[in-house]
Amino acid sequence: MEWKRKVHKTNNTSMIETYSWQFVRGELIDRLSAQLVSKGVELSPVSEAEALQRLNMAGYTTELANLVLSFLTLYKGNGNRLNRGGHNSNSYSRLRDDAFLKVLQPVMDEYERQNAAVGEIDYEDMITRATKYVQENRFDMPYKYILVDEFQDISNGRAELLSALHRSSENVALFCVGDDWQSIYRFAGSDIGAMTRFQNYFGYSGIVKLDVTFRFDSRLADTSSRFVLANPIQMQKVISSNRSGAESSVILYSLDKIEPRWDWCLKRIEALTREQSTVLILERYKKNLLLGRSYHS
Repeated sequence: MEWKRKVHKTNNTSMIETYSWQFVRGELIDRLSAQLVSKGVELSPVSEAEALQRLNMAGYTTELANLVLSFLTLYKGNGNRLNRGGHNSNSYSRLRDDAFLKVLQPVMDEYERQNAAVGEIDYEDMITRATKYVQENRFDMPYKYILVDEFQDISNGRAELLSALHRSSENVALFCVGDDWQSIYRFAGSDIGAMTRFQNYFGYSGIVKLDVTFRFDSRLADTSSRFVLANPIQMQKVISSNRSGAESSVILYSLDKIEPRWDWCLKRIEALTREQSTVLILERYKKNLLLGRSYHS
């Protein structure tokens, strides 16, 4: 802010300052308009059609369309329950939420109207209608067993369909396999609550825990377990390994070290390895171009 003020002062150019609190209070447009007029700017608002065209040319409507599509899929996939009371406590976030819902509602209405006009439904409608048909006894359940894999990634809508199928006959057995520690698809609509509160959905059930891992040694099993179980809503279980580990499997690297982190890590691996090793380096957001290389000890 100081730098910008200095640049404008040096070049004798006009600068208008606005603040986020003005947006929160709903005062931004009026304040901005007043400042522009005071600087001799003649305001000539464009029509909605022209504004939409400009946004489209700039690519913004594509981003907005993707956001609306994502929200629409998640919203319908969770049984059309729009929780307007579940806002973030931050007033700015609440304002953003309300603004988004105000934009979203007419889009959703038009989306459903166009589907109805051509006699089509989307995939989430299929799940919702199937659940309704089963609940209304309009489906004769021909199966005795329902098997579900990767259950930790199920959404509320799909869990309700499973529950309806399971309750439709006393002779239907439900068998689900999943790991709540591997639930990473919340962004795609999955709800781990269907697994952690399994009996709420499906009634009395038994649990068989697969608590032996063959993927890594006991040191890494212990370390990862402590990390995951720091979240109190995770299902409590003790993981053991069929391989014991003598050395530390996880090393925390401090950013205040003088050495470059890759050199430090590779030297550490060299000290622990007696033969040639291949090192794969993974990092988020493409911050480094180094994806992997062989390191000869």
